[in-house]
Amino acid sequence: MKYFLLLIFSLTLTNCSSMNRSLSLGATMGLSAGSLTGALATDSNNKTKPENVAIGAAVGLGVGLLSSYLLDKNQRQRHRKALGLPEQRIYYGDLPPNPFEIKFNKNNR
Repeated sequence: MKYFLLLIFSLTLTNCSSMNRSLSLGATMGLSAGSLTGALATDSNNKTKPENVAIGAAVGLGVGLLSSYLLDKNQRQRHRKALGLPEQRIYYGDLPPNPFEIKFNKNNR
C-alpha cells in the first residue's frame, strides 16, 4: 500500500511538455486514484468489492483525462498569450502572413 502511495506521489511531481504526455499522466493518475478510492470503499463485512475498484478506476480515468486535457489547453493558451503569439497556429508548409498587405478598417477609409 505504501509503495502505491509513493508511486502516486512521485507521479504528481512530474510535468509534461506535450499533449500526449499530459494525457497519459492524467490517465495514470486518475486510474490510480480511482482504483485506490474504490479499494477503500468497503461493504458491511469490511471487504473490498471488485466492482467498487472497477467503478472507481473508470471514473478516475475519465476525470484524469478530462482534467489533464483542459489544464494542458489552458496552459498552452496562457503561454501563447504571454509570448504574444497569434491565436492561429502556423503549420509546416503554411506561408507566413504577408507583411506588405495593407489592411483597412472602417475608420481608415
